Amino acid sequence: MRNLIFITILSLQLNLSGQTDNEQDFLEKFEGMWASDDTDFFTVFTYSKVYGLKVFSFSFRSDAQVDEKIVKIDGDKIMINVINPNTGHTISGFYRISDDNTLILNYTGGNRDVKKSIYYKVLW
Repeated sequence: MRNLIFITILSLQLNLSGQTDNEQDFLEKFEGMWASDDTDFFTVFTYSKVYGLKVFSFSFRSDAQVDEKIVKIDGDKIMINVINPNTGHTISGFYRISDDNTLILNYTGGNRDVKKSIYYKVLW
């Protein structure tokens, strides 16, 4: 009976660590700097096991930053919220990887029309 319990716990632990590795691989695909023709803002994703996935958006041209908050990781999507500090309006959206060098952002603003921006990985 002890062997059965030990084998069950061991197999459960191996299964959970496999899921973590898959999620880590998925999140690491977002890492890097991304640029779009739709905006002069750059978006940077960083990932670590300790701090998780973080996103930063900034513009050299307008000397500004956008504070994006990751609210949920849902399957292949990273759900975000952005609150405009000047107006209080919230923009919601999600990022998803199209391929290794292409990132899609779907978002809605005050009028609830869905907009899409395509980002390309900045390769150094």
